[in-house]
Amino acid sequence: MIRFLKIIKLNIVLFSLLFFASVSFAQLSTPFKGETNILLAKMTEKDKKAQKKLSQMSPEEVAELDKKLAQALSLFYDREYAKSLAIFKEIASQIETMDIMFWLGQSAMKVGEIELAIKKFIEMLDIDPTLHRVRLELAASYFQIGRYDDSRVELNTVLKAKPPEPVKKNILKLLAAIDERTKKVFTNLRLSQSIQRDTNISSGPEEERIPVSGGTLLLTKKQRELEDWVTVTNFYGNILYDFGVRNGLAWNTTGSFYRSHCFDYYEFGFLQGGATTGPWWIGKRGILKLPVGYSQSDYGHEHLFDTASFSPSYEYHFTNYFSLRGLFSYRDEKYEPSDKEGYDNVNRVYDLSPSFYFNNRRDIITLAISHENSNARQNRHSFEAIHYSISYFKKILRNTEFFARYRYTNREFDTKPLLYTQDREDKRHSFYAVLSRNFSKYFFASLHYSYLSNDSNADLYDFDRSIYGLSAGVKF
Repeated sequence: MIRFLKIIKLNIVLFSLLFFASVSFAQLSTPFKGETNILLAKMTEKDKKAQKKLSQMSPEEVAELDKKLAQALSLFYDREYAKSLAIFKEIASQIETMDIMFWLGQSAMKVGEIELAIKKFIEMLDIDPTLHRVRLELAASYFQIGRYDDSRVELNTVLKAKPPEPVKKNILKLLAAIDERTKKVFTNLRLSQSIQRDTNISSGPEEERIPVSGGTLLLTKKQRELEDWVTVTNFYGNILYDFGVRNGLAWNTTGSFYRSHCFDYYEFGFLQGGATTGPWWIGKRGILKLPVGYSQSDYGHEHLFDTASFSPSYEYHFTNYFSLRGLFSYRDEKYEPSDKEGYDNVNRVYDLSPSFYFNNRRDIITLAISHENSNARQNRHSFEAIHYSISYFKKILRNTEFFARYRYTNREFDTKPLLYTQDREDKRHSFYAVLSRNFSKYFFASLHYSYLSNDSNADLYDFDRSIYGLSAGVKF
């Protein structure tokens, strides 16, 4: 009998040593002030019951439990969590100490059996509320399943226990993540001012004399290509309200303002302001947007047209490396001046855009093909167009980004323009590139360049245009 009890005591010691030697909590290796270390030899009533049950087993049964325990721990540290969980469950069905409960809960967390993990951690805290490491694991479990309020309560309880500084920093990070997840209102404001050189502010042809049906058209200076310095003021604001349902409904509202002012030829200045609002439906992999909008546009300091729009889109991320977006845009443009009423139109665009993500989304390539139909009051302003584009985004270092896009458009008008005997067709090439850098948290600056070439069979609409400039701004 004495020899039997010695064997039992030896195995109990072996149990404790296995748990203590196997644990590697890095920042949690030191108990908090006033905390009981569950991996040291403080015996709870549950442990005493387990010890009593263990004393009633044969040496062979105890040795088998030791063997299973060593195997489960080895599997856990080899990240074979499903296998380790199965063994811990088997051990717990025979004898369950506080240590066994802890490792069972840890394994359950790793394989996504969060409810089981929560159950075990709560049982441990019911026995000993001072087990703050267990409380941290419980908070992490709550976080995983979106029970953010419960997670916050547990984290704040641990903070009151004055944990070591590294642990405190991790707790504060998780609290910040909870605040971000539970945040309902998200805002984004961006204001920039730029100075740029525009080689053709009028988008006019280079030639003074344009051949037309029945003769030659002599253009005035301001009808031809004009070069000027231009300042541009740009504002964009966004407010997103999350209704609080994960992968659910949100409401997004935007406001924008754009104003260009030419130094010498102010009559070519352009101003546009508008707003959109509408619901978003955010899924696990996709996002549906249903914005409606209104904008007003002025040209040459006079009101030009108003636009009502509806632009639903849906983007689905098939993998971390590929997404596909479909968009439909409907715009109704109403021109105010009586001599411009022929431009009144309903514009429809159908767009399909696949995107490819590389290098942890530091490199993004997007292709796009779209069909555009503009049905104007006067047929000579109505057209069908096909657009093809490719764009590339590159995140350079930490605060620098590069973006470039090339676009080709083939636009066929419904009938011939004034002064021409054949239907108009335009082939347009455009290129845009911007290099942007953030300074501190709120400031940014960028260099940008754009080129547009419109090759038309009606020489009056044939032109080239280049813009290059510098922008600076703030964002919040």
